[in-house]
Amino acid sequence: MTMSDQLNKRKQLLYGLWRDESFAVLDPDWTTRALDEINQWQDVSTVAEAIALARRLAAGGSQALACPLGDLDEWMEENEVDGSTEFSLSDLGTVGDGDWPGMPGQWTYQFLPESWPIGEDVETIFNGPYLLITPDQEDELLRLAATTGYELVRDDDAVNELGMWP
Repeated sequence: MTMSDQLNKRKQLLYGLWRDESFAVLDPDWTTRALDEINQWQDVSTVAEAIALARRLAAGGSQALACPLGDLDEWMEENEVDGSTEFSLSDLGTVGDGDWPGMPGQWTYQFLPESWPIGEDVETIFNGPYLLITPDQEDELLRLAATTGYELVRDDDAVNELGMWP
């Protein structure tokens, strides 16, 4: 790719409507990694597999999401660690409480360019703050992207899968 090609290439972000109420803006590579991690966690069926996955993701250095077990050593001290014990991601309190993997609007803080004056900070009682970008702000979101050299690619399915919303 020539220097001219690099300068002309627009920075790409993914955006999507979560729960039909708020747009999230995310990095596409991060989104791919995060979805892969969620799928790996959903495939775990024993405690031994959960421990192995937590260690493998942490060792990989490119982990997108926090471990749903929290601190692995603490989790192992507090829970039965017989490797053959059944494991279900949905049984974890962090998942049941909606803290893991998190709300897509919370991740928007990481990826939305600071120069984009859009959205409203909303504080939730249990899950912390998130950026609310309502459906009626979509045109403004697209305008901000276009005028600042970004390409927004819409993917509602990915955003809702990240927020574990069917």
